Amino acid sequence: MNDFTFYSPTKFIFGREAIDALGGELSKRSFRKALIVYGGASAVKSGVLKRVKESLDANGVAYEEMGGVRPNPELQQVRAGIELLRSSKCDCLLPVGGGSVIDCAKAIAFGADYDGDVWDFFDGKAKITKCLPIAVVLTLPAAGSEGSASCVISNDAVSAKRGVGADCIRPILAFMDPETTFSLPPYQTAAGVTDMIAHICERYFSGQGPALVTDALATSLVRTLIASAPKALADPRDYEARAAIMWAGTLAHNDLVGCGRASSAKTRAGGWESHALEHELIGGEAVIVLGIGYSSLERLVEEVVVMSLSTQIPTITEGGKYRIVVESEAGVQKEFHFVRKHVMNTAGSIFILVVIGLSVIGLFTGLVYRNKSKTDD
Repeated sequence: MNDFTFYSPTKFIFGREAIDALGGELSKRSFRKALIVYGGASAVKSGVLKRVKESLDANGVAYEEMGGVRPNPELQQVRAGIELLRSSKCDCLLPVGGGSVIDCAKAIAFGADYDGDVWDFFDGKAKITKCLPIAVVLTLPAAGSEGSASCVISNDAVSAKRGVGADCIRPILAFMDPETTFSLPPYQTAAGVTDMIAHICERYFSGQGPALVTDALATSLVRTLIASAPKALADPRDYEARAAIMWAGTLAHNDLVGCGRASSAKTRAGGWESHALEHELIGGEAVIVLGIGYSSLERLVEEVVVMSLSTQIPTITEGGKYRIVVESEAGVQKEFHFVRKHVMNTAGSIFILVVIGLSVIGLFTGLVYRNKSKTDD
């Protein structure tokens, strides 16, 4: 296990009616006015936005609103949010939604006190050193932004999608009620789980290690997602399945499953960069849901294992070898063997890992399109 530093300042309030604690938590921290950031009509139709406002009103916290944040949030929306925040003098950000909404709010929060254009941070011309406080109401588990140090924004003018990271942009509060996810469409549920598995695999296939505790956490999370996602798709109101998915999504990207897998204590574990590939190849397509983007990447690989259930995921065996056993719907098993320590740094081995990893990430591809087809019908 390599040296690491793990930092997680977020207070997570998880469970039924967690949203009702929102106003009180902001009030006791002396916040006076929040900028509520949300996406489309679902936040209104579900009643979540109403509950957020009621909690704020009950605790004397004023607010402004900015709706209409799209999937893969765009730079112009961030710029508009910065102007609104400055003019309304809000002292905290309150995104209500999933990763796109949260990332938009993060960019507004660290761009508000910057004299230049916020895209400078994504273009490498400026470094994030400060950020307004962010409190999240999570309604779409997927990106893990409610606990992460990451932020991804698209710039349509140059067909770019780029990410930045800094510990100061981690939310200070996250309110997570699994019941708010009952109304999610099947394809969003499946795409979200795909995103979570991608986050885990990026760290797991870092080429560093072993890190036995971290590896056990990572593989357990993937097993949990494999077990819970079909249950949530079969019964959208299955609280235990929804709760497991929601919490697994947070742990997949708050860097816990990267502890001991980075090359140094000052860097993040990585090396199997499915997100970076997706950003470059799919980044200009604003309408593509992130998890669907990963599923589309699989088509670049000749042999991809597409399945709805998996019996096992990477498991440590003797001699540092790893084995992935995947069982397809037809019950056919395919085994992949590789030695991580000796071959990770070669181009051919990276390609093999991409094949293997994208196969794992494609776990719910069939379910995504199958359920989407049913919805469209």
